[in-house]
Amino acid sequence: MIRLVFKFLILFIFFPCFSFSLEIPLEPQIKDISSIQKKENFLKVAVFTEDGKVLNGYIDFFKKKINIINMSQSKKNSKEYEIKNLKQVNFKSWNPVKRGKDGYLFFPSEIEFIFENNEKIVGKDLSGIFSKLRIKSGNVVFIRYCYFYDYYKNGKWINSKNNNFDFPKKNPLSAVVKKITFSKVSVLDKNEKIENVLKILQLLKKTGNK
Repeated sequence: MIRLVFKFLILFIFFPCFSFSLEIPLEPQIKDISSIQKKENFLKVAVFTEDGKVLNGYIDFFKKKINIINMSQSKKNSKEYEIKNLKQVNFKSWNPVKRGKDGYLFFPSEIEFIFENNEKIVGKDLSGIFSKLRIKSGNVVFIRYCYFYDYYKNGKWINSKNNNFDFPKKNPLSAVVKKITFSKVSVLDKNEKIENVLKILQLLKKTGNK
């Protein structure tokens, strides 16, 4: 009995402290779309694969610049370029790197970069951003690869059935990215639509408060 009374006394003493520490829920606020645009620097793209299929969507490369080695120069120095200024990227060839007994991993070795000012550079991507692409299309994120894997067994390639060892260097697998084109839109169109809706909601809110 004494223990029960003691528990009630403890609750009676400390309950006001707990109750006053609770915060009153704030009125729901309209999210500032500008913060989304700063964090998500999406570029609008069309991704073409070797089989001729096209995927339209948006890519966030998580970098503002790409490091490129110009292969046409005698002294192959690397230089950084703004990704947002890219107009088109064409994958020209792949080099094999041996993996295991018969396996080979083919990485892009020659890429043509075309910029908005029509400057063309044939070189290598040292940034590694053109290897695995995450493309947002609608509410789905698709993965596309710029490299591929194949096996050379009994004098021929397993996937293409071609016996020429150099064949995959210019002929990637069907699902491999062959070309990327960029539009001038640098932020998700969806965000622009959301921003317009939010402006209307803010206007209605101000009108309702009068």
